[in-house]
Amino acid sequence: MRRVRVHGDEQFSATIFYIHKNPVHHGLVKEVEDWKWSSYKSFFSKGETCLQREKVLDMFQSIDGFAAFHRQAIHLKNAVVTED
Repeated sequence: MRRVRVHGDEQFSATIFYIHKNPVHHGLVKEVEDWKWSSYKSFFSKGETCLQREKVLDMFQSIDGFAAFHRQAIHLKNAVVTED
């Protein structure tokens, strides 16, 4: 496993998208919410979590914005990973 420094909100949101959509991309599930090991559903919960839920949801303006962002088609062909 390697770590990559995230530079800015745009890369952070792309990383969230990648993590949540990767099981869909590889055909393991049909929808992001179907992957049992994902943090995706935790964003919709009111339960306690170690995620910085409000900070992340603020980036998308709302839970609806977060959900809409994840409904986008997957376009990984031109994705760029930057490292320090």
